[in-house]
Amino acid sequence: PESVQIIGSFAFNGCSNLSNVILPYGVSSIRKAAFTGCKNIGTITIYNRNCEIDAEAITFYATLAGFKDSTTEECCNQYGYPALQCL
Repeated sequence: PESVQIIGSFAFNGCSNLSNVILPYGVSSIRKAAFTGCKNIGTITIYNRNCEIDAEAITFYATLAGFKDSTTEECCNQYGYPALQCL
């Protein structure tokens, strides 16, 4: 829902049915291990340019999509995720 602001720690951990996830602008934080172990996940799209993304929040199976010069791009560079898909 649009009212979600934080994706909590381990929120979707191990959810093998997730494919593509779109996080609207209102999501300001993705906590530790929120999307780890999601082996079938494709792309996680993050629309908030300043979304805080904890270390190990997202599985390495995912491709991150976000804006250039955003915290999503910083996350890709800092934690070694695959290249950012720019929106």
